Amino acid sequence: MLVCPDRDCGYRKGVSQMSNARCPTCHKKMEIRGDGDNKIFVCGCGYREKLSAFNKRRESEKSALNKKDVSRFLNQQNKKDEPINSGNSAMAEAFAKLNLK
Repeated sequence: MLVCPDRDCGYRKGVSQMSNARCPTCHKKMEIRGDGDNKIFVCGCGYREKLSAFNKRRESEKSALNKKDVSRFLNQQNKKDEPINSGNSAMAEAFAKLNLK
């Protein structure tokens, strides 16, 4: 935080703030430092990234699938593989034994 040394002025300006963006190396929340075009994302593990590089990385990650999308797709595929009459297995067995030739 930047504070004006004049006690009568009392001007304060926050220079850094926590973001919800995660560090690509340790996955902790990163801090945004700087002002305007000079913003930098900084993590406690030492990872640093400029705002422009961060935006490029986020755009490239949007095209990739995330874990939630993959698990949702696999669950849909597993539901399709189940037999339709799974609750009536005794009746399905009886029809299978029935010989109508």
